[in-house]
Amino acid sequence: MFVRRQIILLVVLIIVCNVPAQEPVTVAVLDLEMLTGVPETYQGALSEILREEFFHTGRFRVIERNNMEDILTEQGFQFSGCTSDECAVEVGQLLGVQQMIAGSISKLGELHTVSLRLIDVETGEVLDMQSARCRCSIEEVAETSLADAAQAITGKGNVSRQSTTGRQVVGVHYRGCGSYGFPVVVL
Repeated sequence: MFVRRQIILLVVLIIVCNVPAQEPVTVAVLDLEMLTGVPETYQGALSEILREEFFHTGRFRVIERNNMEDILTEQGFQFSGCTSDECAVEVGQLLGVQQMIAGSISKLGELHTVSLRLIDVETGEVLDMQSARCRCSIEEVAETSLADAAQAITGKGNVSRQSTTGRQVVGVHYRGCGSYGFPVVVL
């Protein structure tokens, strides 16, 4: 009986170890929409930081913004102001990516919120929607909240941060399986 269990365990390990690693998904990240309380002048810098964060997750192959602009210009498409899911799907189809990432940053009082959506280009379905919040400066949003939201979309998030400035930061605790869990926000 013991030998039989060892053989079964060995077979399972061989099967699991021989499963090929999942290929990164090709995505494009739209410029973040700057909502209430966040100056439009921050859009380019914060959007670029978000692209880097998605690249560093290892789950995505990210199209650079300059490449996006070149391809869309060739196609005669003007994508500034493209924030709807329908527009994201259209841009994704022109770029030939599998998924699009769209989102926004807003400020209510001292609370900044980064909200992101992962959209399937083929079906138009929103695959995941996550957010990260902090009572902090916009600089701290750039340093932590963008990474927190990107990690939550990948399903790798389990974040609880303390502010380096002594201000209260909301922790994002990611719970769930794969990229379909939900964040639990703790003030």
